[in-house]
Amino acid sequence: MTFQGEMPLFRLRSGDGQDRGTLDAWQRRDMVIALLHGSDCQRCREFLAGAAARAGAWWSEEIAFFAVQRAPSHPSVARYVLLDPDGARWAQVSRVAGVGGNRAAVVIANRFGELCAALDPHSADAGEMLAEVESWLDLAQRQCGECQPPLQWE
Repeated sequence: MTFQGEMPLFRLRSGDGQDRGTLDAWQRRDMVIALLHGSDCQRCREFLAGAAARAGAWWSEEIAFFAVQRAPSHPSVARYVLLDPDGARWAQVSRVAGVGGNRAAVVIANRFGELCAALDPHSADAGEMLAEVESWLDLAQRQCGECQPPLQWE
């Protein structure tokens, strides 16, 4: 895995009308940024639903979750979906993560924007993918000299 820099800092309008993004998490929270296809992609939909269900617990562990999409998603996950109609932010994150093109990816970065992993959400079912994301998050927190004891996943 070859990364081309650090997580870009940005804010986009979320599906619930708020401006959110990596700029808000930088130096405060580790980050999970999911570059997801729209509602026509079943694997992306399943990952988004699973991640949104865990996002509250992640937040309490100082982890921010955002999904970058070109079109709005189901209202139940709207607060986590950052709308990127022209694809500019998707392209930035994709480029630094070494993903390229229009491929979906789940990118994990520490609070300082250093990339830890870029995963393909199509490579496994949502449960397996979320477990892998949490393993990378655990590693990122274990490596952080500022953090307290590492995550204890249930």
